[in-house]
Parts: sequence; structure tokens; C-alpha cells
Amino acid sequence: MARAARRFAGALRSSVVPHRGGLLLVGTEEYEPWHLAAHLVDESAWSGLPELAPTLVRHRVRPGDPAHLAVGLGRLEAAGRGATLLMVAPERPGAGLLQRVHDARRAGRPCSRSTAATRRSGAWRTRRSA
Repeated sequence: MARAARRFAGALRSSVVPHRGGLLLVGTEEYEPWHLAAHLVDESAWSGLPELAPTLVRHRVRPGDPAHLAVGLGRLEAAGRGATLLMVAPERPGAGLLQRVHDARRAGRPCSRSTAATRRSGAWRTRRSA
């Protein structure tokens, strides 16, 4: 497990840090990866790599939500070049979310799956080309 975690961290770091486009973290309607977001914020602070602090993209944003919880799915369409999208889902994501991810990466490189451990966990990443 520790080896898989190190591989995942290395893949994430190599995707986000060199491209400086920011990290977008999205889950499904049923599963919001806020816990992973909190760990990445901590890691960002400890490592001195602000690029690792994700923007949590949520399916439901309510009026009055704090700024860090007020980013909706529209942010996927606004992803700029160099942005890294990390999708985390305990089950296969719905077709609508997969289509949004596909649309967000259309102008960039094809989605690459970072490691076998990442694929098993249901997390996918994509990066728009620089």
C-alpha cells in the first residue's frame, strides 16, 4: 500500500507541478472527495508546492457556500491549458460526468491513467496540453 501511495503521489506531482495549471479534484454526485482534498492541501503546505492544493469541483453548490466549496462543474469547461484534472470515484462515474471530463480535455492530450493502483482506486487524471 505504501508503494502504491508513493507511485500515486509521484504521478500527481509530475502532472501538476511542471505545468503550473492547477489541480482540479472532482468526484461523482454521490461521492465528493473532500477528504482527499484536505490531505492534498496539507501536503501542499508541508512540501512547499502550492500547485498540489486542489480546487474541489462540486456537483451541487449552494448559495452561501464558502469560496473553497463554491466551485461547480462549470469549472471543468473553463479549465485552461496545463490544468490537471483528478477524478475520484469509488464506482464507475456516470456518463454525464465522463462526457464533461472528455469535453474538458478535448483540446489537450488524451487522458492518461497514472498507475495501476490509481486505476483500481477509480481515480483518473487528465491534463490539457501546454
